Amino acid sequence: MDNVEAYPQHLREERHMTQIQDPVTAFALAIDLAINAPDDESSDRAVVLAEEIAMHLTPEQVEQVKAQYEMGG
Repeated sequence: MDNVEAYPQHLREERHMTQIQDPVTAFALAIDLAINAPDDESSDRAVVLAEEIAMHLTPEQVEQVKAQYEMGG
């Protein structure tokens, strides 16, 4: 298991409190982790995870989530 204490506070809280209900949410959380990961290795792992999840989404779903992050949201 990875070192949870290395993650920013908001990610530690979400990690324990968020129950992922659908693949779109999982994709969004993976992108968030990739952006906010404490180091490059963790970020790279989150990118791989996001890419794997994206394969189960429609192109429209992927673009909708990506747009949220491209706009800074």
